[in-house]
Amino acid sequence: MYVAGASDGLSAGVTNLDYAILRYTPAPEIRFQSVDFLTNPGIRLSITVPTNVSFVLEGSSELVNWQLLTNFPSLPVTSFQFTDNLDPLIPGRFYRSVWKP
Repeated sequence: MYVAGASDGLSAGVTNLDYAILRYTPAPEIRFQSVDFLTNPGIRLSITVPTNVSFVLEGSSELVNWQLLTNFPSLPVTSFQFTDNLDPLIPGRFYRSVWKP
């Protein structure tokens, strides 16, 4: 959602007529299609997304602090793969995708 316009509150000598035009854009559906465990300590994620949608992939070991793993630019494709070569000292990792309008 974003503000498309707003007044200065003054209209023909009358005050308190501020307004804003809001536009709601629903987030696109980004899905994890599959998770493949690799023979080395790693995971391959397959992700589907509508065409021309940019997003980032983030990882966390405790669901509080998230770190950027990679950026996926807006491209005319519907599937991406990401391989995470896990550090053996990390007991596990959670993943999330975040839409970047």
